[in-house]
Amino acid sequence: MSKHILSNGYIGDLVWGEIADLALEDPVRRASSPIANIVIPVMRTRCTSFLISKDILITSGHCVPHVGAAKRVMANFRHLGNEEDSSEHVYDCSTFLMSSMEHDFALLKCEGSPGEKYGVVDIDLKDIEIDSLVYVVQQNCDYLSKSYCEWTKKYSKGLIMHSGDDRYYYNADTLGGSSGSPVIDENTHKVIGIHTGGKKHPKTGKTLANYSSKMSHIVSTINKYFPELLNSKDQESFL
Repeated sequence: MSKHILSNGYIGDLVWGEIADLALEDPVRRASSPIANIVIPVMRTRCTSFLISKDILITSGHCVPHVGAAKRVMANFRHLGNEEDSSEHVYDCSTFLMSSMEHDFALLKCEGSPGEKYGVVDIDLKDIEIDSLVYVVQQNCDYLSKSYCEWTKKYSKGLIMHSGDDRYYYNADTLGGSSGSPVIDENTHKVIGIHTGGKKHPKTGKTLANYSSKMSHIVSTINKYFPELLNSKDQESFL
């Protein structure tokens, strides 16, 4: 049995599954609905993101660090790699609201209120315990094995290895492009953090664990600048 502890790479086998392979009523698939891949032309990269209100998208701050980086950002909420893929699921999310390097998150506003169609995530501000089961929903593919691959919406399961003041550390699998993915409590299916990177061994360079910024710190920061954002009617049942 292989051990997988990784971030932006993997040790042993890469263990993740396709959202498209889950039944429509599966709670993991249902929780994945507000999650999208974003293409960021200015940064020449892509990341993962998710809706915290009907028209506000959140991702990692290093993905969209400033207003210029938000230019022409587009989000696809149904990039599943099957017949659901369509331009009707793509939204312009190029309006920059803020970015925090301290907690590594950025907020973008989308045209067309995609949350009315795909919903918004359920957020948990309480700390969860070590060894709690979690999963990461991300837009990615195994580009380390193939020179080109089409990224699709995937989920990887793991557990909380350590909890710092403002970070969770866990062993669910990711690769580059997964930044901005929600880290979700498998028991409640609520978002507890945003995946932002990994901790590497100082000598070998191997990844020891992934980490995320805690939603409690992120929401506190958002409330300072946009006090009404997470208290609107479309979000009130999720906090």
